[in-house]
Amino acid sequence: MTGTTHAAANTLVHRMEALGILEEITGYARNRRFRYSPYVRLFSDDMPTSKEQD
Repeated sequence: MTGTTHAAANTLVHRMEALGILEEITGYARNRRFRYSPYVRLFSDDMPTSKEQD
């Protein structure tokens, strides 16, 4: 789909994990799934109130 090799995609995913951008959520060695936590947090109920932002 992206035109990259599996090895290149895997390297990129490892780099994003190390930077804290992606989080592996399955615990599997193969067929893993990842979460982009900053995006997921946008929809959480833990939004700061206006007083907490000041």
